[in-house]
Amino acid sequence: MGGIFKTLKSFTLIMLSILFYSACGSGVFVGKRVIETSMLSPPLTLLWTYSLDGPPIGQTLGTEGLVFQATTSGSLFAFDIKTGTKIGQKSFRSLISAPLALSDAWFGIPVQEKKYGMLIWDRENQTEYWNGLQNGCMTPIFVGDVIIVANKNGNVTALNVILNEEIWKTELKNTLRVIPGYFGDAIYVGSSNGTISHFWVENGKSDWSIKLDSAVRSVPLVDEMGLFVATANGVVYLLDENNGSIKWQTLISGVPTVRLSNENNILVVGASDRKLYGIEIDNGVVLWEYETQGVVTGAPLINDGIVYISSSDEQIYAIKIESGKLLWKFRLDGPALQPLALLDGTILVASEKKTLYAFGNR
Repeated sequence: MGGIFKTLKSFTLIMLSILFYSACGSGVFVGKRVIETSMLSPPLTLLWTYSLDGPPIGQTLGTEGLVFQATTSGSLFAFDIKTGTKIGQKSFRSLISAPLALSDAWFGIPVQEKKYGMLIWDRENQTEYWNGLQNGCMTPIFVGDVIIVANKNGNVTALNVILNEEIWKTELKNTLRVIPGYFGDAIYVGSSNGTISHFWVENGKSDWSIKLDSAVRSVPLVDEMGLFVATANGVVYLLDENNGSIKWQTLISGVPTVRLSNENNILVVGASDRKLYGIEIDNGVVLWEYETQGVVTGAPLINDGIVYISSSDEQIYAIKIESGKLLWKFRLDGPALQPLALLDGTILVASEKKTLYAFGNR
């Protein structure tokens, strides 16, 4: 069997896979990527936990039936999402330096030995495909067979993963604090001097750039409404994704979280002032604020009109997006600084005390 499965079609197949890998196995199985359609309803039930070998790096990633969690110890764990059974563990020689990216065929893993690099790991064959491309400790973006890698020095590079050939590269004059946003065959890059720039994935050509009030602190979020972005001064913007013109801007009282989320015509922003903000997309009016007992950390996760968020106060919260009303909260064994993930009807979050939690509706 070799520990390789392209799809997990039944419970029997999963159980056979578990038998072929001991608790110390190095296998990370291949599953099929699926689009999340599950609807959750608070209060949630704690389904399972697992003690990792180090604090988490990035949110939990997943394929059909499987979830993956990376740690600061250089490990990548694979679990059966329904039971929490450990399927495998891969320990990399290099330290994992930033959250991973997952495609149908590969993991893109920022690593650090003497210098930063980018490891492309073939999930099916469980082998290193290639390793190189100084990335400065930032998560890559997969667009089909293209990987886009930005680094803190302001360089953005697009490569063909299969051929390991550079497609284009641009060198910006300013450092980057967040990875680019991707939408509609284009990427949007925010820099430390407040500049937002548009680039086409195909050829790296830029149609426009615009200067905002201060350093871009959130990953640009783009949809049919436009481009949402927040800055270090606590200003949240909606821009026209076609030319960068400002549609509206509004001020919050804290530094925003790295990622923004939106649903039901409401943009949700977490901030360092311990608050979560609900902002009306049409005009930028703040509809509600919810204050936690700690700094809001990970990206807001929205499902069926409910916002799930983690805080440095060691709790996760479920808040109604229309009103900001608290519906449910749960105390973890430590702060959760990484984003929550929703995979196969299960919310997953790992604490800094090395515990991976899975919540859902039984």
